[in-house]
Amino acid sequence: MNLLNLRAFAVMSAFCLFFALFSQAGAFGGNNTELKEQMQKRLDSMGKLLSGLAVDNWHNIENGTRGLIETCEAIDWSEPGKELFKKRDDAFRSAAEILMEKVNKKNLADTQRAFIQVTIACWGCHDLPPE
Repeated sequence: MNLLNLRAFAVMSAFCLFFALFSQAGAFGGNNTELKEQMQKRLDSMGKLLSGLAVDNWHNIENGTRGLIETCEAIDWSEPGKELFKKRDDAFRSAAEILMEKVNKKNLADTQRAFIQVTIACWGCHDLPPE
């Protein structure tokens, strides 16, 4: 992928992340501070991952991906009415684990495609109507 396409990829991915994570912030029901903290950690990991993809920095790509997987382990979806969020979060975790497989192979094109799937999985929860 040439530098211009990679920069366009990074800009579009950042826009998608911003939109997915902040356009439907009410979907989490505004009072769960712990969940908001985990979502911030997820966003930070996505930022690190994206910055690594933009400049071909495998250290940041790996650390960002690992951070995404760790946030999946930390979120408690036991509150009533959260079954759909848990299902969508399981899809996110699966996408993040596939991403880690691509990262371990150090194939940039496959890693970028897997990153897009993780972003789509993020969007899955934020696209749900507020409770």
